[in-house]
Amino acid sequence: MGEFYTYLVVRSARDYVEQVWAGEELLKLAERHRRVAIEGIHEADQIRDANAIPLTAADLTDWAAADGATAILNAIGVSNNRVRSRLEAAIEIALIANQQTSENVTSLQLLKACWSREGKKAPEQSGAIRNALNPRQMRSDYMLLPALPAEREVGFVVMLRDVRAIRSTELFMSRLDRRIGDGDDATMYRIGRFSDFIRYAIAQRMATLFSRIGMTEHFESESEVAANLILESIHSSTDER
Repeated sequence: MGEFYTYLVVRSARDYVEQVWAGEELLKLAERHRRVAIEGIHEADQIRDANAIPLTAADLTDWAAADGATAILNAIGVSNNRVRSRLEAAIEIALIANQQTSENVTSLQLLKACWSREGKKAPEQSGAIRNALNPRQMRSDYMLLPALPAEREVGFVVMLRDVRAIRSTELFMSRLDRRIGDGDDATMYRIGRFSDFIRYAIAQRMATLFSRIGMTEHFESESEVAANLILESIHSSTDER
């Protein structure tokens, strides 16, 4: 595109599983268990006070981090063992899922901790992770590649929604060109091009992905009005001639 190159981000399969996929799963897990915890706490609290209002997600997180699930359930007077067990698990899982990742703690580690608290055994966890890299089960946002030239690592994932652009002056054909051109460590110096069948497959996946995006009714109605105005303008100019 003129002075720009457009490219798709490619991440290692390991990084995809540990950060991207696990992060998405954590968000869904946290939302589900937060909802269970908030609704359960509100229901129990209404027995004490009919005008009690439900906690927000932030309120639940802060309270659980400060006092723990047991103290929360004691405070609202939950005594039924079955209900207490369910809410305790929901609060603790929501708290684990809300933890921050770091160099030492990945999203996958937090996800596995949540799974363990849910009672999922190791084989079931391994199966879920294996499915994350199954081409037939991956979300349409991603595409698995078995390998890349000159890379020892096995497995890479094309991030179909992560479309970026870079100036041609910031691209270098080799490390030597990068040093000569005063490029910093963040610049790209390797230019790659997939074989035709892979490029066509990626293009097909992207077309399918973005074809699902629908326009709003407001946009559609405005487009119809604009088309009518254009037609009127064309007819008016033709009549004047």
